[in-house]
Amino acid sequence: RLVEATSNQGGDRNTSTINQTNSLVLANASSSSATVTQNGDDNGSTVNQNGVALEATVIQSGDDNTALLNQTGSGNTASATQGGTLN
Repeated sequence: RLVEATSNQGGDRNTSTINQTNSLVLANASSSSATVTQNGDDNGSTVNQNGVALEATVIQSGDDNTALLNQTGSGNTASATQGGTLN
C-alpha cells in the first residue's frame, strides 16, 4: 500500500490539508500521491482523495490563492497552478 503526501510551505499564513483514503475497492496498493508547494502570502490548499492510483499536485505562489482538489475513483490526475493575486 503506497500512499504518499508531501507539503512544502514557505512564507506567511499558508495552510495545507491532505486527506487520502481508499474506501471504494479492496486493494493492497492504493498507489495515491499528493504534492503541495506553497510560497507567498495567504495561500491555502486542501486535497481530498478516495480511491486507487490518484495523483494530485497543487503549486501556489503569490498573494491570496486558495485551491481545493477532490478526487474519487481510480487513475485520476488533478493539478492546480496559481500565481499572482487573489486567485
